[in-house]
Amino acid sequence: MVLHKYLFIVTLFISAHFKSNAQDEAVSRNMHSAGVNAAITSSDTWQLEAAYHWFPIRYVGIGGGIGYWKQFSTDAVPQGKYWRVNEKYQLPSNLYFHPSLLFFSPTVVKGSDFAVRLFAEPGLMLGIPYDKVCIDVCSDEYLIPYAYKYVSSNKGNWCFFDARIGVLAKIEPLNISVGYIFSTLDVYAMRRNMAYENLAFSSFYPKAKDVHGVYMTVAFDF
Repeated sequence: MVLHKYLFIVTLFISAHFKSNAQDEAVSRNMHSAGVNAAITSSDTWQLEAAYHWFPIRYVGIGGGIGYWKQFSTDAVPQGKYWRVNEKYQLPSNLYFHPSLLFFSPTVVKGSDFAVRLFAEPGLMLGIPYDKVCIDVCSDEYLIPYAYKYVSSNKGNWCFFDARIGVLAKIEPLNISVGYIFSTLDVYAMRRNMAYENLAFSSFYPKAKDVHGVYMTVAFDF
């Protein structure tokens, strides 16, 4: 009797799964998607990215994006007795290329004019391997600059893993998705190798740690 109930539940689940797939198959399939993504992360950064994906099969997309991130707040400012990093250079930023795979689930909720799906997007953030800061050179402890010098670096990690998971609402041809983002991005990666007057910048920056955040994407299928 218990076995019969178990088989009945499994049969219902399989039937629902194939029904969901049939509903998806009944909708004409678009093979391209382009959109804009915005995110806020625990490393006090905002991100903005334009992305494109091609779907050779219904639930798997291949593509990537070009984006920009910038830190909006920090207490980590390298400085010495008569020098400090210029205010305009205190917040790191960088352009990046973001190759990724996009995985969609079959429809989990179906309405008359919308569909809800789950999705995941693992990828890489490939930043420009270069950074430069301006140093205010001062004559006293009041740190009023009388000259400026520049320090740069092309050493440091520039490749980081990231992954996004979330929920997508599809209202043809618009896709709106929200979710969670995880990344190994180190915003101070290039600056950790900088120094001025034999004082390493790395001593001012916190230890690199995993980044968490939230994001929203608006995309169009075609």
